[in-house]
Amino acid sequence: MYEENHLFNLKEDVTAWKVSHVTEVLEEAGITSCDSIVELGFGSGEVLSLLSEWFDAEETVGLDFSTRAVYVADEIADEKRCIVGDAQRTPIKDKKFDVCCLMDILEHVREPVTVLEEAIRIAETVIAKVPIEYNYCRRAQNKLGIFTWEDSKRDVGHVHWWTLADIQKIVERFDVRYSQLTPSRRHFDSHDNPVRTLAGNMDAATFRISRSLYHRMWGGNIVYIINS
Repeated sequence: MYEENHLFNLKEDVTAWKVSHVTEVLEEAGITSCDSIVELGFGSGEVLSLLSEWFDAEETVGLDFSTRAVYVADEIADEKRCIVGDAQRTPIKDKKFDVCCLMDILEHVREPVTVLEEAIRIAETVIAKVPIEYNYCRRAQNKLGIFTWEDSKRDVGHVHWWTLADIQKIVERFDVRYSQLTPSRRHFDSHDNPVRTLAGNMDAATFRISRSLYHRMWGGNIVYIINS
């Protein structure tokens, strides 16, 4: 799927940021607890551990293709099962879990549609966090040779670079209900970006427009909550 060395590059603050981003939009959607959770492509397990704690889940399972990652996760696991496997063809029964998480994994896999289909099969609700990388800033960097698509593939293992519309087309291939959630004003203001100062003075309607422009210009992330 992607280079194993990327699995161990997540710093503690980045892990906490990922989880705070997702839990914030989950609260907005009214999803604050579940009995069982699985993460496909869970790496060494830090994100899954924090999400499991936040959900107060009774059953937590992580699956990854990397035996090294699963070994590390298993060493630090607390009431968590760690499985080596292919996210495109898991050994998990239909609708086994309340929630399946895809945390920054779809951009790493050759067949993202197949992975999303599998996630929808095994869980009642799928939470997918995806970066919007085919934005004006990144395209300019690529053209100027500052940070190319090959750099992204080599350094962080990304094999897809999407616009928001690209991601939505993938989700809409399935007969599911979904919510498309972007960072809240608090989350938006908390990061160093060119519109942070302006955003703080905007009303809600104008702020929604600024988020759309932000995604096109600078990328950011999108979280999908999918109910099958």
